[in-house]
Amino acid sequence: MKKIGILLAVITIFSFFLATESFAQRGVKWKGSGGWGMGTPYSRMYDPKTVETLMGKW
Repeated sequence: MKKIGILLAVITIFSFFLATESFAQRGVKWKGSGGWGMGTPYSRMYDPKTVETLMGKW
């Protein structure tokens, strides 16, 4: 009976480690657009002349 308890504990701990490994972030493997910084293609899409300001009351 004691051996079954130990075996069950080992299996539980092992399955816990497998589950956490499967949810771990592996990192980005694609090149992307270069981020959000100044001079990047994404920031060049912003045109300050097209900004609209909205005001309202709550």
